Amino acid sequence: MKGRRWTDDEDYVLKDKVLRYIRSGKSQLDAFEEVGKQLNRTPGACGFRWNAVLREKYLKAYHEAKKTRVRVQLERDKSQKIKSITEAIHHLKQYELERHTLITNIEDLSKKIEDVEQERQQLLLEKQALSGGKKQLKWQQEGEIQPYQNLLKLLEWLKKMEDKSENQEQRNIKLAVSAETIDKDRQKY
Repeated sequence: MKGRRWTDDEDYVLKDKVLRYIRSGKSQLDAFEEVGKQLNRTPGACGFRWNAVLREKYLKAYHEAKKTRVRVQLERDKSQKIKSITEAIHHLKQYELERHTLITNIEDLSKKIEDVEQERQQLLLEKQALSGGKKQLKWQQEGEIQPYQNLLKLLEWLKKMEDKSENQEQRNIKLAVSAETIDKDRQKY
């Protein structure tokens, strides 16, 4: 089909498609390829026709399409930036919520640690009191037992003294009996 002339309808389709692609931010090469399939022409023939004839003919529309593309890209970038900022704000709020939760948990744990420490101190005081009470009880028991032990020792000593005293009495009685016997025997003689 080499050398086939371009019709006004084909020029219109090529112009319309290329300008639409430019406005939407797509490449002119993609437009040439699509129009080439539609019109049964090569993408190169479409590109040549656009650059050699149609672009100059529709120069004002071409510049408007490029301005629109820039505006669309700026809006898209702005939208993406806003989306990024919105996501960043969301992440910051999420971080703040997690930070607040962690601070609350830390405060709760600190309070529990304080409570446990107070309980531990109380138990230590009770242990010391019981330990002191045990020593006091031991001293008290020793203090109560000691007089009884002293009394027992005294009773044992008294018993020994009594035994000695009895022995002494018995000796005295024996001596007295012996002395009587001797006196009787002396009187006999």
